[in-house]
Amino acid sequence: MKLVSWNCKVGFTEQKAEYIKKYDADLYIIQECTEKDFSNINKYFKNNSFFCDNVDSKYGVGLFSDKFEFKILPEHNINFRYIVPYKIFSADFEFILFSVWTKDKNENNRKIEYTEQLWNAINYNVYEEYLLGSIIIIGDFNSNNLLDKQYRRKRVHSHFDITFKLKNYNIKSAYHEFNNCENGKEMEPTLLWKMDKNNKFHIDYCFVSSDFKIKNVEILNIDEWEKNKYSDHCPIIIELEHYINNNQYKIFLTDDLKIIQKYFHKLIIQRANDLINNLKNGEKDLPIITNANQKQKCWFPVPGMYGGFSYQLFEKNDNPLLVTKSWCRIAGGSGQKHEISIEGCNLVEEGFV
Repeated sequence: MKLVSWNCKVGFTEQKAEYIKKYDADLYIIQECTEKDFSNINKYFKNNSFFCDNVDSKYGVGLFSDKFEFKILPEHNINFRYIVPYKIFSADFEFILFSVWTKDKNENNRKIEYTEQLWNAINYNVYEEYLLGSIIIIGDFNSNNLLDKQYRRKRVHSHFDITFKLKNYNIKSAYHEFNNCENGKEMEPTLLWKMDKNNKFHIDYCFVSSDFKIKNVEILNIDEWEKNKYSDHCPIIIELEHYINNNQYKIFLTDDLKIIQKYFHKLIIQRANDLINNLKNGEKDLPIITNANQKQKCWFPVPGMYGGFSYQLFEKNDNPLLVTKSWCRIAGGSGQKHEISIEGCNLVEEGFV
């Protein structure tokens, strides 16, 4: 899976779309595009999505793909502006992606520091629960460890605070992992401020959860970047493999997983009742169970439930077993643990939380 993230600078024109399309990515995450751009470049991409809050400009963020479908999650909190959560999915694979374009204005158009929106977003209880699962956080962060002194001086959370928080969830920067490089010691910039080679910074990132293997990370050669003048930001190109270690994990039959998924969906509907209607597409938004769910615990929040369902797939006697825990944070003793096999769904523990 190849991803390209790029702050295209004041509009995603047809010329820019043709330029970026040459990287043949599965998913493009574009910052600083406009709603008008979409009517002009539909011919370049099968699927696209645009979000703009119009607080301080007409520019927003867009996703484009010929391979994946995607939708903004109903839990999207506009207070964090362009920290936008998406469900990315295909027939047999799905993950959460946070498209990032931090701004120095909050939702009320008041001045803030660039790090504040992302820090607040990853500490928002609904978003934080997504950090437990398969996730990619990618885009223009507008921050770097080298700028941390000014944040500490102003007593706001720094870029280091953000990366440290994500590291606690085993979510790491693809560039720094691939290049064995510390934050703040990057060899390649992603921004030439005002196209000046003497003002260069590394402020665009892709953070990935541990179930993604980093195969390659590329930042465009600075000479070509300066020559084309499409943007003062450079595209970052990341190749990932969503993997299961076959020496450790068993590949279960698709038909068996579909049976387990059916029981799981029935349990969610039973536990959440009418709250399922809070999902944008109702039952269509319920999670897909695949062999990838063996890699790590996933989280499915239900809007209005003040909680949700954690779940992970295991092997038991050569057969798949889905273990799920669900709860409501504001209802004491609401926790339940179920084990779901091809034989059915069994309650094995309750009363916690």
